[in-house]
Amino acid sequence: MRHRRRVNTQTIRKKNTSNTGTHFSRTPKKSSKAPLVLFLMALLVAVFFAFNLGYIQLPDSLRNVSKVISHTEKSQPSPVLPAEEKTQETQQYYSPIVRKVQLEILNGCGVKGIADKLAALLDKKKYDVINKGNYLKRGKTFFKVKQTRVIDQMGKIENARELSEVMGVSEKNIDSYENPSPIADVTIIIGKDYSTLTIFK
Repeated sequence: MRHRRRVNTQTIRKKNTSNTGTHFSRTPKKSSKAPLVLFLMALLVAVFFAFNLGYIQLPDSLRNVSKVISHTEKSQPSPVLPAEEKTQETQQYYSPIVRKVQLEILNGCGVKGIADKLAALLDKKKYDVINKGNYLKRGKTFFKVKQTRVIDQMGKIENARELSEVMGVSEKNIDSYENPSPIADVTIIIGKDYSTLTIFK
């Protein structure tokens, strides 16, 4: 009986020793990486502050790259908001430039200064007198024109009609031609009936 008890106690001790061995092998070892991580973080913070304070400077190649990046960021235009659609387009109205009718006045009655007098009267009526002189017939001065005539040189007889109404010239004394190289738009030949015209009264 004593022998059996000793065997039992020995087996129990063996089991206990085996259990204790396994218990110590399962305990996790303490990690040695934590101080390294803290050191790296402290180093990064120190480099960051040193760079901002000017203790550390970038090489020229990296400076140029940073300048290009900052320049491109500044040069990029800000986004433009879409313009509102206009319901009604604004129309611009331009007043047309009214060209004055150009006149040529020829003295066909022989009264001295009559062409200048008529030119002054028509200038007040907003006409543009560009030529004055004596009436020529076959290259010679001719002062025997009986009735004042209004001759359209541009093929626009309405100009001659308006002028004849201003002057008081009869419609039968209006002529119209298409002169290829006219001196003026309308030619007036003053006749001996000038004193009966409305413009001289």
